[in-house]
Amino acid sequence: MTADTHPPKALLLPELITHIAAHLDAPDIFQCIQVCHAWNKLLIPSLWHTLDDQRFQWPAILHEHDSEIPPGGKDRDWIFAIFAKHGHHIRHLHIRWKVILNAAGSGTNCTHLQSLCIYNMTDVRTSAEAAEDLRLWMLPPQGNGRAASDRARQAAVGPLLSPDFEDVFHPAAVRLRSLPQQEQDWITHQRFWLLVRQNPGLRVLRSHWSLFQLSRVESMEFFYDTLAMLPSLREIDNQILCVDFGQLLTRVPNLQHYTAAFIYMDNIPLAMPFQSLQTLRMPGRLPIRVFFNLLNFLPGLEHIYFGCFEPGNDFDDSKALTNTPCLLKGLHFLDRNTGEDLQLPMQVLPWLPNLTEYSTVRLTGTAAMALARYCPKLEVFQQGYNGGTTHSEAQMVTGDNAVGLLLGRCAKLKMIDAPHHRIDVDYMARCEWVCHGLESLRCQLTGFSRLDRAEHELYLQIFGSDPDLIGLAERHEDHQGLLEKALLCKLQHGQVYRQLALLTRLRTLDLGYESRNIYLRTRINFRAQNAPINEATNPLGVHLPRQTDGDGYIDYGGPHPRTMSLTLNSGLARLGTLVNLEVFGFEGVDQRIGEEELEWMAASWPKLRVLRGLQEDTLPRIRPDERKDGLRAFMTHLRPDVKHEGGAPDSSSFLEA
Repeated sequence: MTADTHPPKALLLPELITHIAAHLDAPDIFQCIQVCHAWNKLLIPSLWHTLDDQRFQWPAILHEHDSEIPPGGKDRDWIFAIFAKHGHHIRHLHIRWKVILNAAGSGTNCTHLQSLCIYNMTDVRTSAEAAEDLRLWMLPPQGNGRAASDRARQAAVGPLLSPDFEDVFHPAAVRLRSLPQQEQDWITHQRFWLLVRQNPGLRVLRSHWSLFQLSRVESMEFFYDTLAMLPSLREIDNQILCVDFGQLLTRVPNLQHYTAAFIYMDNIPLAMPFQSLQTLRMPGRLPIRVFFNLLNFLPGLEHIYFGCFEPGNDFDDSKALTNTPCLLKGLHFLDRNTGEDLQLPMQVLPWLPNLTEYSTVRLTGTAAMALARYCPKLEVFQQGYNGGTTHSEAQMVTGDNAVGLLLGRCAKLKMIDAPHHRIDVDYMARCEWVCHGLESLRCQLTGFSRLDRAEHELYLQIFGSDPDLIGLAERHEDHQGLLEKALLCKLQHGQVYRQLALLTRLRTLDLGYESRNIYLRTRINFRAQNAPINEATNPLGVHLPRQTDGDGYIDYGGPHPRTMSLTLNSGLARLGTLVNLEVFGFEGVDQRIGEEELEWMAASWPKLRVLRGLQEDTLPRIRPDERKDGLRAFMTHLRPDVKHEGGAPDSSSFLEA
């Protein structure tokens, strides 16, 4: 080939098409394969590369696949034929529906999986299964599975699908399953293990406890032998068995990430070192001596997650670690009800000089001091549980100013994600922040001397918008108290804006959180489903709580008092230095943002992509907020690229009526 010639298109087109397909979703690839035979042949492997039965059209297909006339003829045979034809293309398989597990494990074609993930199979039901469940539930209790004794007896079993399964499985309890369901579940569980054993290239294996409702594994040797058949296995999420941890690591020598099963940890402590494990996640309490045993025998461990330390353990930490310095980078507590024990800071953190990430539900001042003293590389503090609201009913108790202590002493901090934690403005005035490389800050700033609505209206009526408060104070002695309060408010805002303006690398600044009592929606929907209906005598519904006004709207509460104003008059323009800001949040803040402030944000923060505080309300029976709706429309006109969303987890999916 000379310099004047061009390579044939046939040499470039396949590579180009497959490269593009890697960035497309399945529906788009499906459209592409219908263009021509060449594209069809090239893109079929990309179409089936990842199959998640909870995405795209799969839930609708699977919900009706066992009905008398399934839409489009997509019945059980159609599903099995899909796997028989295209199973060898699948690399990542995510399963919630038992029929998909049966289809994948029924043949020998689905043998090139790199990841196999089983999720909660009790969360999904076909229409026929739902009808059968209802039938079983409505039957009287004698001898049909309704009585406790009937539900607890062993389920029926079927044939063994492999000689390797002899004496491996034990039937689960009947619960509310018909005889055909019991026999099918016995087969389905075996097909899971067949699927695992015929995929030696698996790198990720995630099981779910709902497999235990099909049948139970009795032979641990079978479990270890199966894992030993997977030389590429790097990640296990085991929710079905309590294992001997040392035996597991011996049989899976390349394991890097492990999630344990139950609230009691697998059989530890360890007696020999294992080099490969990087991440360990387990629920429940952990004695400090076991914690140090893990650090000693897992020298490559980078992140460890567990509920909390076991309280009341006498432990001599003088010889805690033999492989110092410890390389652990992340210490994460999962228990949302228990903060770290008071013995933790002095007994544990001094041994973790390389710690960069720390997460717990409640950061105490003692722990913050220890982190600042012993963990100079700390980059991330994350509140382990955010909940849905900071309303007082949520009872999320946090340590005030503990986060502020980190900001003032940990120079390498990059992220503070602690929406329930508070920093008092007077504390901020006494503490200079040293973490000028901070990229994300989520917390509450409180304690501002704010004028209430009546005081603010009186102030505007008397003084207008004149910013010279000191000069005004000399001429209006009769309103000295009002002026002093306004002056203190302005000074406090100035101090805070000055601190924030120095954080020029910030990409997320979230100063608020959902402050209303969103748990009222749970009561509303529960009572709505269980209360008698009488529209004539009860037009608003007896299920409504007492927090209603004359129009039938629910009072969910207002913003937190003594939070920031966030107006240009208060000094917002000083945050013009935050040119990298992408997310700005002010939910639950007693802000008085108007169109002028939004215009300033639109112009001063060119990278802004998300606003939290003007999003549409989804709480039932909430009074419409025309002002907020107008501001959201105004900002959408100014910056249509900016999304409006909340910072709290969306719980509407399980709370809707």
